[in-house]
Amino acid sequence: MTLPDIVPPEEPLPQITRADPVLTYWSRVLKAMKSTLDNDGKLPIDLKFMVHTRMSPRGRISFPRAIFASSVLVEGYSAYLDKYINTGATLVDLDSDDHEDTAWDAYDYDADSDFDEDDTNLDTVDIDVTTAPTTDFDFDTFEPAYEESFSSNHSPSTPTESPVPFPSVSPPVARTALVSPLDVDTALPTTEDVSESSDRPSSLFSGGDDIRGTSVRGSIRLGTIWHVKDTAYTTWKALLAYLYTQEISFAPLKSNGTPRTVKDACSPKSMYRLAVKADLDTLKQLAFENIRSQLTPSNIIAEVFSKFTHKYPEILDMEVRYLLEQFTDPLVYPQWERKMEEVGRGACPQGASVVNRVMRLTLLDRAPSNKNSEPSAC
Repeated sequence: MTLPDIVPPEEPLPQITRADPVLTYWSRVLKAMKSTLDNDGKLPIDLKFMVHTRMSPRGRISFPRAIFASSVLVEGYSAYLDKYINTGATLVDLDSDDHEDTAWDAYDYDADSDFDEDDTNLDTVDIDVTTAPTTDFDFDTFEPAYEESFSSNHSPSTPTESPVPFPSVSPPVARTALVSPLDVDTALPTTEDVSESSDRPSSLFSGGDDIRGTSVRGSIRLGTIWHVKDTAYTTWKALLAYLYTQEISFAPLKSNGTPRTVKDACSPKSMYRLAVKADLDTLKQLAFENIRSQLTPSNIIAEVFSKFTHKYPEILDMEVRYLLEQFTDPLVYPQWERKMEEVGRGACPQGASVVNRVMRLTLLDRAPSNKNSEPSAC
C-alpha cells in the first residue's frame, strides 16, 4: 500500500529567533551526555544521512555514504536543518539497506572540490549502477559503526541494544505500514520559510516483523533516513561536526595547488555555500575569512572570475578589493590581460560583473563629489 508523501504543512511556519550554536553548544552536549545514563551509555542516534561522495565529469553525483547524527545536537540552529527533524516522518530501521540509492543524480552547482573526482567511463556515468558504499567507523568523528553492502537480498546482521529514540520527534506510527521509496532533492531557498521544502524521507519500509524479520534480529535502531543531494559528503560531515564541537578545518583552495593534508578538512567555498543555505552566520563568516586568508597575487584572478564568486556579492566585493590592492604585482596584471581577452570573446560570462565592480571602485567611489558645486556663470 502506497502512503501519501510526507510534506511540510502548507501554512508558513512562524519565524523563530535562533540561538548562535556557540552559545548553546555546551548545554546541548550536557543534555546528550545525560541521556546516555538511561540508554546503556550510548549516544541517542536518530538521524541517518546518505550523502554523495563522487562527481562525474558531466557533473552528476553518486556513491552515497552514511553519516549518523543525534537530533538533540543539531536541532534548533536553522530551518534548513530542522526540516530533517520536525517532520512527523515514519521511524524506520537505521541499519536497513533498503534506502540505498545508486543512481547518478544531477547537481545544482558547477564544481565542488569536496567531491571526489570520478573516472568512470563518460559514456556510462548517467546510467544507474550497483555500488557498494562503505562507511568507516571512527567514534571520535561520529561515523557509523558498521559497513554497508548494497544488495536486494541483504541478510541483516545482529545489532546492538536499541537506543531509546531521543528526542521524540515523531508521533507513534504503525510499524507494519509499507512506505513507497521517495527520492528527495534538498536544494532549498535560503529563507527560513520551510513550507516550500520538498524534502521527504527517502526510506522505504517500516521495521515491522512481517517485513524485516525483526524477531530474528532482535531490537533495532529507529530514526529517519534522508538523501542529501545538494551537498558533498565531506561538507555535510564537516557541518555536523561543527555543530557537535564548534570546530572546523578548511582545506586549501584548489587555485593554490596545495594538496589536502587534513583528513576531514572541507572546502571553505563549499561550506560558505552551505552556511548561506542553512542561515548559519557564524559558520558563514568563518568560511568567508578563510577564503580571504588564502588569496594571493598568483590566484586572485582565478578566484575573482570564478562562478562561485559571481554568485555571492559579499565574496565578489572582498576579492575585487584585494585585486585592486595587488594590481601592480607582476603576477597579477599579465593574468588580468589574458582574462580580459576571454571576457571579450564571451568565454567568461561572469567577467562583466568583475569589470563593473572594478570600475565602480576605481572611478565612481573615488571620484570627488560635485553635488554641491554650482554651475559657473556665463
